[in-house]
Amino acid sequence: MTSTALSDPWTATLGLSGNPFGPDDDASFFFPSDQHLRAIEFLGRTLWSGARLGVITAPQGCGKSLLISRFLAELDERVVAAAVSREHISARDFLLQVLEQFGIPLGPDDKTDRRRLAERFLEHQA
Repeated sequence: MTSTALSDPWTATLGLSGNPFGPDDDASFFFPSDQHLRAIEFLGRTLWSGARLGVITAPQGCGKSLLISRFLAELDERVVAAAVSREHISARDFLLQVLEQFGIPLGPDDKTDRRRLAERFLEHQA
């Protein structure tokens, strides 16, 4: 065992291959609870029903980011999706993050109507 592994409490104490709560959302640590399975079902229904927005909320540390990243990774490449994972965010900043993920760069001071731009983009994708 390396000295790095010994200094990491996840590997040293529990024998894990890494930190299950790290920023990388390691899919090997995903273990779906009933709530996770319901959230995945909700995301699937939201996507395939043609809804334009789906929101998953839960307390910090429940696995939302990992669940969503796993869900998105399994989608067909034709599906265009964005995920915003900040708790307290204004509507303008939310739209800014979504548009950036869709490849539409806007600066925080840009006065473009973000909602209208997002709607046009989503209509074009549909």
